[in-house]
Amino acid sequence: MPPDLSPRIAFIDLDGTFYRWSFYIDLIEQLMKFQQGLPANFFESQAHRKTWQEQSLNDDVYLSQFIHEWESRAIMGLSDSELTLAVHQVLRKQKARVYIFTRELLAVLKEQGYRLVAFGGSPQTIVQELCREWKFDQWHGTQYVTDQRRVYMRDQSKAKRIEEAKAELVRDVLRQGALRDGSIALGDTLNDWPVLKQVEHPIAFNPEQTLHLKARQTGIPVVWERKNVIAAYRTNPETLGTHGNAFLFHEVPWITLFPKDVAEPLTKRLRALDQIPPAG
Repeated sequence: MPPDLSPRIAFIDLDGTFYRWSFYIDLIEQLMKFQQGLPANFFESQAHRKTWQEQSLNDDVYLSQFIHEWESRAIMGLSDSELTLAVHQVLRKQKARVYIFTRELLAVLKEQGYRLVAFGGSPQTIVQELCREWKFDQWHGTQYVTDQRRVYMRDQSKAKRIEEAKAELVRDVLRQGALRDGSIALGDTLNDWPVLKQVEHPIAFNPEQTLHLKARQTGIPVVWERKNVIAAYRTNPETLGTHGNAFLFHEVPWITLFPKDVAEPLTKRLRALDQIPPAG
């Protein structure tokens, strides 16, 4: 029989999982600095940022308030070409603003012939430019509504938001011949759960509270990256609910998280960067 040429697949969330922060927010702030948005409103956004920095506003609330308020002010009314130009301006300064773990994993997955699929809640133009820079194979962003001149319309009630389409997109990719065996997914919020639950090797990366709880309950691994430390934890799915400490996280080796041909080179790369301690 001929060898199976179907590719293994990896699904990676962009904002907060690959890109270290929100590329969309960096872009909106850049647009306001260009005075593409309403200059008077820039100071209002800075007040929101100050409240968040003082920890009076959690990340989810800040992102929600900022993005939904400013996409109508700073994005809508721009042409697709204007938005692309602004994206390139941000990429020139922030291309390397990515997590070490996800960056090194991406390099290993490319070496091992994985098909790399990215998801991002930003407009498709933004997602596309970021993914081209990092050589993803496929990407999916929010499909915003434009007019015949490729200008973003004010009424976005019919926009196709990626959060509502992730589960079906993953099923489509797998139906197209990609292997579920060895498949990998990384996400940081509960919106990524429809992707994580469909692959063989799901990873909750720096998860927010609701995904963190889901990981504890289901036993999927959690990877934390803080300063110069990267470590993996999980609960024991075989003993979940059987005793009082069943939901405690325990540190686990990388070989239990990924296929061997991914785990071993990833471990070497991280160890060479002094991001994980030697074994033993």
